[in-house]
Amino acid sequence: MSKKSLIDKDGEVRELTEDDFKKFRPISEEKPALLAKIKKGIGERGASKVANKSTY
Repeated sequence: MSKKSLIDKDGEVRELTEDDFKKFRPISEEKPALLAKIKKGIGERGASKVANKSTY
């Protein structure tokens, strides 16, 4: 069984089909470590290191 590419011949993401949606699984099942990082906030931007206009 071959996978149908999500990218069409023009390099654009194609429209998803009902079969595509049936294959979706929760991130908690597929990538639990990634979900833990997201919940922990890894990768979030921190506070601004320079003053912004609202502080003038």
